[in-house]
Amino acid sequence: MIKKLKAFCLIPTLCIMTACATLKYESPEQVDLSGSWVLDPDHSQEVVFASNNRANKPRGGGGEGKGRRGGGGREKQGQDKRSSNEDGETAQRSKPKGKPEAAIATEMTIQQASDSMGIMYKSGYYRDIEWGKTEQRRQKTTAGWDDDSLVIKTEGGRRKITETYSFNEAGDRLIVLFEVDGNKYYRIYQPAPETVPASAATGAGAF
Repeated sequence: MIKKLKAFCLIPTLCIMTACATLKYESPEQVDLSGSWVLDPDHSQEVVFASNNRANKPRGGGGEGKGRRGGGGREKQGQDKRSSNEDGETAQRSKPKGKPEAAIATEMTIQQASDSMGIMYKSGYYRDIEWGKTEQRRQKTTAGWDDDSLVIKTEGGRRKITETYSFNEAGDRLIVLFEVDGNKYYRIYQPAPETVPASAATGAGAF
């Protein structure tokens, strides 16, 4: 059953529901999504996919993969995170089936660099997202920034997904908006115990 969200979570994010004009392919200095995040189930919704969507065939969409590429222009922090997750055998075992891991994640650790972002999920699956346009396993992904919001668009087969990552005004909650089959769903994350998001520590990230 889809839960109704309280208004205080949604008001700061209304602007991200509209279509993005032009995405920027460089992380804004004032926003850092890095940190360990835990789902707030009381203020989150289940992401629902159409029954005729061939979601049971894993295609590695949304930039999800094995963390395969080396550094390039990546910052050291991003390089260290990627290199620690380049075990192809482990990534294959952890590959999500059905719904994308991002749509069901209850815990995740994000490492953001200037040109990309890595996400390690509780399941052990590692996702590598590069700013710009990429194509992998017949899925096209576009990832970039619309002001202070990270937008990830994935198209492949019958599936089209848009994810938008942004902070609330206080910078202490990560709001992930999913747009699937014309419907919108919110997933709200709070810092894991004994962690503080970079945005809250620096006072940035509010919009």
